[in-house]
Amino acid sequence: YGSQNIGCFVMQNVIDQMEVQEFKKRNWKILGIINILSPSYHKLDSIYDVLKNDDRGTYKDYIYSVNFLVQEKYINIRNSASHKYEDLADCDDYSELEANLSSKGTRLLKGNIIDDMVTG
Repeated sequence: YGSQNIGCFVMQNVIDQMEVQEFKKRNWKILGIINILSPSYHKLDSIYDVLKNDDRGTYKDYIYSVNFLVQEKYINIRNSASHKYEDLADCDDYSELEANLSSKGTRLLKGNIIDDMVTG
C-alpha cells in the first residue's frame, strides 16, 4: 500500500515538472511570436492562433502565460478599440485585447535578462 502511494506521488511530481517546463517554453514561444510581429500591437486571439500550432496547452494555459508575461512587464496589453492599457485580471473578454513586446521583453529575448521561467 505504501509503495503504491509513493509511486503516485512520484508520478504526480513528474507531471508537475512537465507542466512547469511547458509553461516556461510557452512563455518563450509567446514572446517570440510577438517579437516577429513587432513593433505593432496584435490581438491576443491572433497570437494564440499561431501558438496553438506548436503547443499542446489550452487557451487557459495561454492566458495564464500571457498574464505572467504582463505582470513581469515583458509585454504590454491594451484594448484594441480604446487603446487603453488593461489589467488582464479585470477582463472578461480577451478577444478585444492586443499585445506588443516591451523593451524589457526585447532585452529578455536578446539575452540581456535571464528569467528561468522563460526558456526556449
